[in-house]
Amino acid sequence: MHHLQARVCGGRNGQVGDYASNSSSRTCDVCLPPRTTSGQGSTYCDACQAEYYLASSLDGAFDKKYVDDCEADDTGNGTACCTCPTGATCAVGSTIETIKVNQKYYRHGTQTPQVLKCLQKQACIGDPEGDDDEVERNPCAEGFAGALCSRCASSYYRDSFTMDCIHCDKGGGVTSVIVTVLLAWNFMIYTEKFFRFMIKRQKELVLALKNLVTLLVITYQIIVDLSRVHRFKGGQGYPHLFRRFMHYLEQVASLDVFELLHLDCIIRDSDFTFKLFTTTLGPLGILVFALLWETIRKLRYGGRTIINGTVMTYTLIMLYFVLPATSQIINLSFFCQAFDDGTKVESFMKVDMVISCDDARYQFIYTYAIFMVAIYPIGMPLLMLTLLYSRRKDIVARRSRAGGKSLSGLSFLFRMYNVNKWWMSVLDMVRRLALSSMLLFLKPTEQILVAFCVGVITIITAREATPFYDTSQDLTYYFCAWMIIACIFTLTLQDIVYLQGFGDDHELFWISGDTMSYILIGTNVAIVLQILFSSDAKRRKTDALTLATLFNQMIVAETSDKSQMDNAWNNYLNNAAPGAELELFARMKELAKKVEGAIVSQMASLNQLADLMKLSKRYSAKVHRVFKIFAERCGADYHAGPLKDPDRVKQKAQTDYNKDFRKVIDVVRGTIEFKSIEGMKQAIITLLEGGDDVPKVVRGKDRLNPGINGLRDVLLNLIIPNTGGLVVELQLHFKDLHAIKPMAHRIYGIFRTVGWDHEKAREKQSAINERSREDAERKAKDEAEKAAKEAARVAGAAEDGDVEDGIEGMLKELELEANGEQDADGPNGGEGGGGAAKPTKINQVAPLMLEDGTVAEEKPSQYDPRAAEDPSGGDGAVAESKGSSDDGGVAESKSAQSEVVMLKAKVERFRMQRNEAIKERNQAHKTIEDLEAEIKALKQGTNGTNGTNGTNGTNGTNG
Repeated sequence: MHHLQARVCGGRNGQVGDYASNSSSRTCDVCLPPRTTSGQGSTYCDACQAEYYLASSLDGAFDKKYVDDCEADDTGNGTACCTCPTGATCAVGSTIETIKVNQKYYRHGTQTPQVLKCLQKQACIGDPEGDDDEVERNPCAEGFAGALCSRCASSYYRDSFTMDCIHCDKGGGVTSVIVTVLLAWNFMIYTEKFFRFMIKRQKELVLALKNLVTLLVITYQIIVDLSRVHRFKGGQGYPHLFRRFMHYLEQVASLDVFELLHLDCIIRDSDFTFKLFTTTLGPLGILVFALLWETIRKLRYGGRTIINGTVMTYTLIMLYFVLPATSQIINLSFFCQAFDDGTKVESFMKVDMVISCDDARYQFIYTYAIFMVAIYPIGMPLLMLTLLYSRRKDIVARRSRAGGKSLSGLSFLFRMYNVNKWWMSVLDMVRRLALSSMLLFLKPTEQILVAFCVGVITIITAREATPFYDTSQDLTYYFCAWMIIACIFTLTLQDIVYLQGFGDDHELFWISGDTMSYILIGTNVAIVLQILFSSDAKRRKTDALTLATLFNQMIVAETSDKSQMDNAWNNYLNNAAPGAELELFARMKELAKKVEGAIVSQMASLNQLADLMKLSKRYSAKVHRVFKIFAERCGADYHAGPLKDPDRVKQKAQTDYNKDFRKVIDVVRGTIEFKSIEGMKQAIITLLEGGDDVPKVVRGKDRLNPGINGLRDVLLNLIIPNTGGLVVELQLHFKDLHAIKPMAHRIYGIFRTVGWDHEKAREKQSAINERSREDAERKAKDEAEKAAKEAARVAGAAEDGDVEDGIEGMLKELELEANGEQDADGPNGGEGGGGAAKPTKINQVAPLMLEDGTVAEEKPSQYDPRAAEDPSGGDGAVAESKGSSDDGGVAESKSAQSEVVMLKAKVERFRMQRNEAIKERNQAHKTIEDLEAEIKALKQGTNGTNGTNGTNGTNGTNG
């Protein structure tokens, strides 16, 4: 508590800071800090010093909610002096009305000391300088409006990078939307065409790239959303450089149509409710339209199921990707911020501070948002899980990455993952929500902790569970998870730097924003490079070549089996009466039509699988006895099959009949092998005519028309009289054809495993093989042309016989010179000439030619005969004779003899080179012939797949 001090007044009115309780007083009291007077002649301390303001209440109780301290007037004459709010400037004599708000700060009214820091620093310009009565108060910069200057004014849109409000004439409006939509449309069209073109050639490669790009897009969605929710709750965003790097990716990855198309410039004066209703009702409207479209298509044209329709498939894909952004917009509806203007407290939606949270309109928004939470963050993952669960058996049993046509509508959800990890996409949807919209309900520090835990769990899952179809995708997922951890760590550092919580040694711990940006950008580039190389094109190309070779070999084997089948059938025809086979076909067709459309199953009285097995075991012997008698009556052989194992029956019921074991009608089975067409015809006639002791046919499959492998048989399900209604299976075969069946069945099993068991798949693989054959043919042709040119060059050089003849002539000439038979009239002739040796052609020794056509170094090696001519390490030329006048002839003779030795060695080397060249020429000719043969075989590859030249077709692929 400050005490007043009295002093003698220096003048009639005293000084500023002095006051007199009445005008007649001769002494003045001094105001103690933080109080002062507004001027001379004050009767009490009616003002506050600098950095304080005069409150509107005596004790400042209201102001203490927003400032550090308030001190009441001891005399009880004036209101309290309170410390100036953070973010404001208080001059001497300031009152609550005249507080000047600094830039980057906001005050909701002139009667409140509540000063808040703006979310966008450039949005708040503070109070203007000058007299408040003369200058209009507008705390927001141009283009900004609303409480805290947090939204853009009418005719402005928000730039997602700078967060500035930009006038629609400078980049928004209808023109911008049209251009963006057209560009996006063309991009989608050409991208789709490209993928359709590539998928015909490299389906697995395209699917792998699609999956890797999906992982990358999901990762960028999480990275963008982490920063958004963290800044919304008061935390810091990414460093400037990395934010610039992510700017354009953010608009695409977040799938925020409002920011991408600047819809604020089209729908003027719209608020958050328009965005909320559009982003939630839009996808639901598309979903309803897709359901109606696919239902009408199904009713009118039949074909694919509703889920597998093209429109429905793309709708589900759209819902999968927009879920985080839509859920985030929904959750933003639950947050309000209060503002005190000194007379009342107003509350506005934090996402759009023109919408009051105190009226009925917000209550509707709040209720609507709760309903949408049930549909999107909760309902969409449950919808996807339900769809996957309903087809889980087919997904687990699929033989390819994407499954068959029956799974095409859901393949985008499971094609990335292993067959037993079909639920992984739903779990990943929950992960994406946990790292985006769910974090909005936490404080910034809690957001960091939860996000870090989710990121660590993701890393452990990627490393331990290896959930993906390709191991390369496991590695990409692992890298992406670490990228998210790096972003979380960066946000933490940004918060720490902002809070400046380092004491005197803060420079030791300060990290540059650019440094963090470079680390994050480098990590992103590393992930993209990993994706490019993880497509594993070389391995896929090798796999494709292996499949092509396997396909050709299987076609050749199948064609061979079919040829044997056809030969065996022709033997039956040759031994049968004319027209016998036509009568057999007609009778079998009649029998099949008789039981056509029948729904066959075991008796309803069988309550358990054990009852079926018990009944089958009881009548198995009788069934086989009846079948054997029936076969012998037709001159055929009967072979009883083993009783089907209970576990196999259970598995078949689960896989094929939705766990209904009564539909398994081949527990007891047998085979009859006929030796003639007449024998099978007689059996069919007997079954048609029936009788008390004749088995009753309840279903028949006519397979007498040959299939791809040429097999002809009949499959029947029958009930034997007096066997308790047990349905059994009987196969009718021709003996010679049935003998070939085991090998043909194994080949069919391979076809079925790979997915070539239907005609369209075979045509597709044949087209792939044809393209491979054309590529191999073109490559072989280029190699042949190259080899032919090289062979012609080598052979032309080797066949130049004049070179050898010339050297041999030079050798004879030198031998004559060495024997002293050179021309005596030469310039150096005569005895004891003592001059230099006569220069010959051999004196100019040519550089030593190596076998590869290069020239050896000028200095001869120790293995070069020329080395003896120049022991001093000269330049390799033949040394000049330097004998005395007494022995000059001898010296010249020795020199000539040395040259003879050198030349003989050179001739020998040339002969060896010539022989090697001739060998290479012959080998080149043989290579050309082999390549021409392979090209011819490649051209006949198609005929090879048809069976006319199967071996050559296979070799063509290998070529």
